[in-house]
Parts: sequence; structure tokens; C-alpha cells
Amino acid sequence: MNTLSKKDAQWDRIAVSGKVLVVKPDDNGFYPVGFSYLLGAWDEVGIRYDYVDMFLYPDTDIEDLLRRNEYLAVCTGGLLGSLTFFQTLFARVKKTKPDLPCVLGGNVTTDFPTALLFSQTEADYLVFGEGEITGTLLLSHIQQHGAAPTDLLGVAYRSTATPEGFIRNRHRPPLDLAAHNWQPTWKFLEVDRYAQRPHCTLRLFPVLTGRGCKGRCSFCSPTNGAYRGRPLDHVFQEIEGIIKTYDFDYLHFLTEIFFQQEAEVLEFCRRYKTLARPKPWACLQRMDTSPRVLAAMKDAGCFTINVGVESGSDRVLREMKKDITVAQIRSFVDRMKACDMGVEASFMVGNYDETETDIISTVDLMLELGVGGPKAMCVNYPGTLNFIRAQKRGLVPDVLQYAKALRRAYTFDWLQHIEAHKSGDIQYLNITAMDDDTLFEVVVRELRRLHEYGYHVRDVQATPVPQAAGDALPEAYDLRGACPFCGAGMSARVYLDDFQSFEDAACPHCLAYQQKSFFAPLDVPEVRVAFAERRPRLDKARRCVLLGPDQAIRTVLRRGWAGFDFSRVVGVVPLKEGNPCQARFLGHLPVLDLAVLRNHGVDLAVSVAAGPAGLRDSLGEAAMETLRRQGVDVVSLFPFGVIGRDVPVTDLPAGKVLAVASAQPPAVRSLLQDLRRAGCEVSLLVPQPKQGAYLEHLTGQEHIFPGKMFHAQAMSEALLQAVRQEGYDYAVFPYSQSLEFYENVLKCIIACGIDDIYIYHANNSTVSQEDHMAFKLPHHVRMRAMGHRPCEAAFLP
Repeated sequence: MNTLSKKDAQWDRIAVSGKVLVVKPDDNGFYPVGFSYLLGAWDEVGIRYDYVDMFLYPDTDIEDLLRRNEYLAVCTGGLLGSLTFFQTLFARVKKTKPDLPCVLGGNVTTDFPTALLFSQTEADYLVFGEGEITGTLLLSHIQQHGAAPTDLLGVAYRSTATPEGFIRNRHRPPLDLAAHNWQPTWKFLEVDRYAQRPHCTLRLFPVLTGRGCKGRCSFCSPTNGAYRGRPLDHVFQEIEGIIKTYDFDYLHFLTEIFFQQEAEVLEFCRRYKTLARPKPWACLQRMDTSPRVLAAMKDAGCFTINVGVESGSDRVLREMKKDITVAQIRSFVDRMKACDMGVEASFMVGNYDETETDIISTVDLMLELGVGGPKAMCVNYPGTLNFIRAQKRGLVPDVLQYAKALRRAYTFDWLQHIEAHKSGDIQYLNITAMDDDTLFEVVVRELRRLHEYGYHVRDVQATPVPQAAGDALPEAYDLRGACPFCGAGMSARVYLDDFQSFEDAACPHCLAYQQKSFFAPLDVPEVRVAFAERRPRLDKARRCVLLGPDQAIRTVLRRGWAGFDFSRVVGVVPLKEGNPCQARFLGHLPVLDLAVLRNHGVDLAVSVAAGPAGLRDSLGEAAMETLRRQGVDVVSLFPFGVIGRDVPVTDLPAGKVLAVASAQPPAVRSLLQDLRRAGCEVSLLVPQPKQGAYLEHLTGQEHIFPGKMFHAQAMSEALLQAVRQEGYDYAVFPYSQSLEFYENVLKCIIACGIDDIYIYHANNSTVSQEDHMAFKLPHHVRMRAMGHRPCEAAFLP
């Protein structure tokens, strides 16, 4: 394979004095690894740049930056799903400074037709493949010549000299990773905000041991060519620098092939154990890895390996060109378990020519192996064999519109993919042997079966949390059980009136952050008793609907509810944030009008709302009357009322208070109303996307937090000063999940100089002393839980 070194690129000729604006797209919450290598190369040759993270700060005033700075160029890049972002960004640049060069790189330039990229964006240059040399030479060319880079490999540029309106030069050979020590830089990034992943209590840091892939999978578009490994000296220089500089819990080696030769893996493990402060680590690895190598990896701190199982059908694996068999998968997982290592097994459904039997076989295999991992609908991206197959079937009438819709698909799980396609928001390219309706019904049924029997925490013991005297039911339980993947102990506190408190849990032993095992409501004795009592009415129903908040319905569709027959469910009646949901489908089920359920033959509405806050605002006695009038029975899966009036907060001291919009809008509005009723002067700290949403409930100030997620380091000095000057008596923040996820909210309040803090459970559960002691508070800060009046709900029968 021909590779390129710095010497070949005439690195010493580079001369760039201008500053570059680098912009990260707003739709990707993972570490920008590609940018880190590009900017590392620029640091090496002295190219200055400003970095804007539009994911963390989507409302950044790009125009103001352009007016205040004289940039040499604006550079961005990424995946095809960011196409609309690239369009918008370059349009903003050209409107402000029409002559400023715009450069686009990343996978999008390889996966998507060059002609469409030039016609649909205002990019002036496209960079193909690795950007360390090509992107650097392009900036040098722009600085020195400002003209078309006719002899620069790996670049396309606009030109009036061709009928197409552009010229695409030959591809640049891949980098020689051994000839030069290419090191990423992370100085430009707010690392702590990327280290913490959703649903994961552990913070990761990414490392590449090489680039490219030797695979030929039909669902993938490798844009970096065949696999090339980095020298171990280079890898360890990076690892040692990361461990010395940053605070994180484990290293995640992202390369599709950890190392190509077993000798390299063994040498890596030997050297890793000699580090002064080695971290636990995870990686991807081939299935032909020997027990000897796996044992060495375990001994060196590897706690889990991700493998692409993809399917439990040998026929489907052959169509994928995966070059593995089900027998090899079984053998590899057995070897992993013999070494007491975690296995993260990812798979897809919706593969080429897949049948119902194939999907059943995949779920059967996952249950047999007792492993979990990421699961997804097979999305057919331009540049892949599967996309070509879809085109041959006539499924892609408009490539551009399909590509634009991929922006949303990147963040969807399998249920959201189905929902978005059924609702007409995106186009799912079904290349299976089934029609759409059959495919989606099978996927929901089988993945629900996998969750219900494969991801549920085992041998659960429930202990009620001590409660106030006179309460009819325990409001919270401490649950303990065994991880379904490794058997280690797991625990969680759940609230009977808060479905979200049963959210995904991570095992502290196998660190299965992607597995997302869960405790179920039926683990709680009161819920089991109530369900058993109502089971005859559920079994009697012929056609039923699921009634409740949209997220609660989605959770039940994903995880199941043991003993409930989902084949009788013909639709859903959801709410979203206290209002009727505007979606046409939830998962594969249609959204039905509450007023005409009888027209669909519905004889039972099954409520999946957990607490009094679950069905307020739009539903109440009027909704119950509508159901009674139609002769539709109503059964709740939970043991207490779910339709009723709000539960007001008690014991609120009058004063000047700062509330924080840290929960869903209904809970925030309810809190603000209660504060006003208590005679407080109410101000609010609100994320920028929700600016103005609560003004009618305020009697004080609205303080705007930049970005979408609260983080103390993101608060400007001007914002901190504005809050401090108000002299608030205390602050209140509502929460609805495990309190430990709200530490950044607490830090924001403390940074504002407020040391008297109340916490308020958004769904009206009692907050125990043990729960809010989860925080390590500064000695001068006092945090207390708010009390609640008894619920005055209209109890369902």
C-alpha cells in the first residue's frame, strides 16, 4: 500500500500566518477525534485557530466572530448526517463575508457526490481522506496563492473552467503512521463535558491505535482505507500524556481493529502494566483472538471488548460480508467469559434480505449468550453496499432529501427510527424480505423480548424507604439484585410515582455502560399485587390502547411488562410534556384520538403513567368521563391514582428565590406557581433554548444560561455577576431522575453564591435524607428536600 509521509508532502514549505475558524457540527455529542488530529498537526506547524463547539454552544454568534476577526478560512467537517448544518454554516459565512474561503472535510466528502456537495453547500474546497497533510497544505496554498490548488492532491475546488463547475484532484495516499508521530491535541476541547456520557457514571477518553479497517461489511463505508497500525511508542506517548493531564475513569480504544497481530497485543499489555497510573480500558477486537491473548488483556486492565455480532443468522452474516459465523461468535464469547471479561455485543436488525426467522434467531442468540450491547436498525448510508442495494430496488427517489433526513437518524434508537418513518419524518430504506409493517412489528416484538428477558436485573430484593407516618403506600424502594451480564450486585432507589426512576442502570463491576440493564416496576411488591388484581380485566380485553406520557409508553414498548399481552394493543393515546402529543405514531403504533376510541374497537385503556404528575393538564376528570361515555374501561398498571390535581409544595419560606429550569416544563411551571403562591419573588435560571418559555410565571428576573446543558464552567462572568447582585435568599431546583445526575445544576447554584438550596422531586415523591446526601457539599452549603401534601388524586379503579 502506498502511504504518505511528511517529507513527501514538503512539510517544510508550509507558511500560514492567518488564523482559521474551526467549527464543530451541532449534532454530535462524542469527542471530535478527527478534529483533534487535524488541530494537532496545525499546532505542530504553528497554524492559529479559533474553535467553536456548536454542540455545546448551538447559539454561538458566528456572524459576530467573523466581523471581529480576520480569518484565513472557515473549516468544518464530519458525517453525512450533518449536511444541513454545513449548508447553514457556510450560508451564514458567505452572507457576512462573501469572499472568505469555506473548507469542508470528513467522511461526508467521500460518501456523498462531489457535485451535490458543491451545488447544495457554499463550500469552496472539499478535503478527501485524512486532513493532517491535505488540510494543512490547502491553508498554506490559500495563504500564499489564493488561487485554485491545481496540483494539490486530495482536494476538490470550484472552477469555471469545467462544465461541472468544479475540479476534483486525485486522491492523496494514506498517511504513513510509522514515519511520523501524529499526535492529537485536546487543548481546544472542554474535555470534562465530553468525558461524561449519557446513562454512564464513568468518564471515558478515546484513543486510536490505528486507522482504517480490513473489513468489507455491506453496511459500512470505510473512508480511511485498509488498516494501518500506529507504532506502540506513539500510542503510549499519547496515553501517558492523557493520563497525566485529564481526569477520567477509563480509556476507550476506538479503532475497529485493536491491533492486527497477537504479538502486538501482548507487547501492548506488557508495556501498559508498567505505566505509573494505568487506567481500566475497553476496546474492539477480532473474534479469532486466542485465550492466551484475552488473558493478557484482562491482566492489563481490559474490562470489556466490543464485538460486532450483527446477526444470529449465518445467511444474513454472509449477505453482510461479515466473514464470521454464528459458531465463531459462540466460541469467542465462551473464551471471553472464561477469562471473566465483559462482552459488549452489538447487532442490527433490518439487514439485507432478512426474514422474521432471522431476527428471531438473532434475539435467541443474544439470550443464549447472555450478553448485551448496542442494538440498532440497519441504516443504509450513501457510500455503502446496502445503499446501492436500496437504489437498485428503487427505494431512493431523491438522494439529497434522504441525506438531509439522516441528520435526525444519527441520534435515533431502533424504536425512534420506526416511529419517525411511520410518521413521515424520515425515510427508512427497508431492504429486508419483509414489508414495512411486518418488519416493524417483528422488530418491536423481538427487541422487547430481548429487553424483558435479557436486560432485567436478576433476583431483585425490594426494601421500602422509611416514610412519613400515616402514608398509605411506600413512596420509594431500595432495589438490589444481580447484573444480568456478570452477576455482580446492583442497586437503585426507585419512586413509585416516577417511571423515570426505573431508568437504565449501569453495573459497577462489569462497567456495562452500553448494556443498560434495568429494574422493573414489577420488582416492587405493591406493583406486582396491583397488576395481579387487574390481570383478569387485562386478559378480558380484545383491543386496547396504552395511555400515558409519551416517554412512559416508549419505555413500556421497549422493555415490556411481564404478563401483559402486547398483541392486543392497537394504538396509543400519549401526552408530551403535559399536552397532547403531536406525533402520528409511537414506535409502530398509531396515535389515536381519545374521543373516538370506540371507532377503533377499543374496549380498554391501559394507563402506564406512574404518578399524579403523569397525566395532568390535558387529562383529568373530563378525560375519564370521555372514556366512560364510550364504554371504554380504564386500568392502571400502577397501584395508585394517576389522574388528578397537582400536588402543591409545602413549607416554602417567603423570600427572594432563584428557581432552576432543570426538569420538564410541566414540573418547572408547577414549581414556579407554588413559589408564587408562597409569596416568593420568583426568578429563573433557564437554558437558552427555553428562553422566554416561563416569563408569565416570573415576578423577578430571567437569567439565561448559554447552551442546552447546565455546567458551572460554561457560566460567563457577566451571568454570575448578574445573579449574585440579586442577593437571592435561596434556590430551588426540580429533578426527576436519580439525584446524582444533577450535580452540575448544584455546582451552577453554588457558583452563583447561593448556599441555601432546596431540591424538589418533580413527580411529587418524598426526597429522603440519604438521597440528597449523595452530594459532597461545601461546608457552607445547606441543601434540604421540600415536603409535599398528600395526593388528592382521582384514583383509578
